[in-house]
Amino acid sequence: MATRGSERLSRQLGSRCTFDEGQLQRVLEVLRENDLKIVDWECKGQPQPDFFSGTVEVDGRRLGKATEVLGLNLGERVKIELFPYGIPVPDVFRLRFESQGH
Repeated sequence: MATRGSERLSRQLGSRCTFDEGQLQRVLEVLRENDLKIVDWECKGQPQPDFFSGTVEVDGRRLGKATEVLGLNLGERVKIELFPYGIPVPDVFRLRFESQGH
């Protein structure tokens, strides 16, 4: 019987999809070091987290740097969504990120 694609993917990813406490602390430190205001934070998975997400707030002048910092420090599989705030000119941005393991 042929192996299902989802079963092969689970075997391939296996334990690579987890975070240890040190990695999560490092991400929080990087966010704080770069003056990214943490608006929301969530971690899932027991006994070892395999998914975390959050939202940070940044002004428009530092948007590029904030996106770069998130992309470089959240692992290979990261999703970043951008929400502009301000009418008629966006002056604050919220970046929602999701990361699933390193």
